Amino acid sequence: MHRVSRNALIPVLCFLLAVLTLRVFLPVIDEPDFKERISRILTLKTEFVSPAASFVSHEMKEAGIDVWLSCGLDYSMPSLTQKLESRCADHSGSLFLPRFLFVFLSSFPLLLVLAFRERLENLLGGSNLLNRCEYRKRLDAITLSIFMPSTLYFLGLFSFETVFMASSLLILLSVNKLSIFILLISFLALHDIQNVIVLLLFISLIKFFNSKYILTNRWIAYAVGVILVGVAYFHGDSIRNLYYLFSNDSKILQIVQVMDEQGEDKYHVLLRPGITLLSLIFMTAHGFKAWSAFGFIFGFVSCWVINTFIQKVRGEADISKQSFAEKSLIRIEPWTIPLAIVSFTWFICVMLPTYAFGKYYLFLLPFCFYFINSFFSRKMVFFGLILTNLLVLVDISIAYL
Repeated sequence: MHRVSRNALIPVLCFLLAVLTLRVFLPVIDEPDFKERISRILTLKTEFVSPAASFVSHEMKEAGIDVWLSCGLDYSMPSLTQKLESRCADHSGSLFLPRFLFVFLSSFPLLLVLAFRERLENLLGGSNLLNRCEYRKRLDAITLSIFMPSTLYFLGLFSFETVFMASSLLILLSVNKLSIFILLISFLALHDIQNVIVLLLFISLIKFFNSKYILTNRWIAYAVGVILVGVAYFHGDSIRNLYYLFSNDSKILQIVQVMDEQGEDKYHVLLRPGITLLSLIFMTAHGFKAWSAFGFIFGFVSCWVINTFIQKVRGEADISKQSFAEKSLIRIEPWTIPLAIVSFTWFICVMLPTYAFGKYYLFLLPFCFYFINSFFSRKMVFFGLILTNLLVLVDISIAYL
């Protein structure tokens, strides 16, 4: 019998508390497709029984409809002024317990892994000390990613998708571990096979960039990144239409129809990947943005880039000059992560314009923190996350004034 250590249990409890705290501040109806979802639950007009229906009483559903009718939410992207009305919040706290239960159950696989992380490190790493250290670093990245404001928002939704989003954060553990990869992908495919295909594309890219040949020939990795960006930008429409003609995929049909109806995208093609990455910081389904949090993270990244150039004179041993025998065989080279994320996000957002919201890319956050942890201490990163979340709450509170 393996006990849960206090150090592993504290982040799990803090995550649950943080999710609920954020939802107390946010308007109760600020969820994707709230009107349609609450109506389907209320009238039971849906192909399957939504998990949310098990936790929300009939009175709560009617209250949700009433709140939606009296509270309109619409924030345009360029707007810096955002206003929320107090009646949009759940003053009675009627959704507090149902939401807590739903978040706990939908995130249970993720929370279970984090709670028994010490046992998992030894199990996955085996007798190889370098491998155990590698998995500890990956679990640290996953732990930090659950405290990202966007994670707290997305995993607090009353949506069947939260099960997929929560479990997809564990995909970092499966890189170079085939048994875990097959198990996790199979589980995710049961919930959303189309999102799994997108996830597989990113994992394939990471695996390709971290192959021994590519690590010793970085220019090939950079060339592949440029090719992905170029193909999506110059030939995205042609490939999308050609794919639809031969596959008759419903999702592609929806994208084509939306683009035909709109004529032009709401945002320029060059802005789509950027907006997607911004939504991974914090942007709600109805478009509420935490501008101070954006500013803080932009300043943090800018300082890091400047410091990196300054420290460049010290240099680092090139990967081609290192002995692979001296390294953990499952290690992910940090430099491959931003290259893979940027080229992958650009490719998908340009090819699939309606596939641009941050919830589809939540699994990227552990990779981001894996990269960040290569340069900063965990305590510093965690302190930055606390500050970012406080700024989000401040922005929401100001919007109520």
